[in-house]
Amino acid sequence: MDDDAREVLSVAGIARRFDGDLLLDLALTDDDLVDQCQRAVELGLASVVCRPHRVAVAARGVEGSDVAVCTALNVRYDAWFDPSLPELARATDHAVEDGARDLTLFLARSQLQPENVARLTAQLTHVVASAAVCGGLARVVLMTSGMTCEEIRDGCRLAVSCGVDMVQGGAATTGDRASLSQLTQMRRELGAGVLLKWMAPVRSLDWFLVARAEGVDRFWGGVDYVLEQARDRQSWGEQIRVPRPGVDY
Repeated sequence: MDDDAREVLSVAGIARRFDGDLLLDLALTDDDLVDQCQRAVELGLASVVCRPHRVAVAARGVEGSDVAVCTALNVRYDAWFDPSLPELARATDHAVEDGARDLTLFLARSQLQPENVARLTAQLTHVVASAAVCGGLARVVLMTSGMTCEEIRDGCRLAVSCGVDMVQGGAATTGDRASLSQLTQMRRELGAGVLLKWMAPVRSLDWFLVARAEGVDRFWGGVDYVLEQARDRQSWGEQIRVPRPGVDY
């Protein structure tokens, strides 16, 4: 296989595949949070993720940049809850008014039961429409712990049918972790048109590249270490190429 067939990434392109997640720390002051946002802008990250009540502060920190503010609409005190449509509408309006452009809905396995799918579809449709109006993204977080392959399939297919922009496997706030096999299934179900994020901490540039090869589009954790390794590799005159599954590993 010719190396030219492999995706080549720049340092800036790698940074753009990361979300800044340090803003979730409850101990951060407003000044700390703004500093973290400005650091995300300097690095060129895709977004910063914060709690709903801190969106306005985060928006101030990224003002004038293309770094989006991401927040969850149905997580409170690190616990998922299932809002009514009016509750979700109020939460969405408030988040958008404060400056959020990456609107996230957590999805639990109970919502995928046949009797709950209509309610979930209405929720997803509302978030997608709201994100479109504000020029942002609609994100779904699959709380994969305990989900069967069939439930992951159904969650991904419903997200696609509702027009969701990104699906995330696992979440730090609720302690859910997605396995690589679950991510592989999610990538297959989502197709090429929906971004996929994996909530597993990035340990190295090589780890990042293998996950990218498996179809992961967005990452969290370890960004400074990965970017440092990428700069070092480029300084040696080496291109940063994404490996090909079944060929390079």
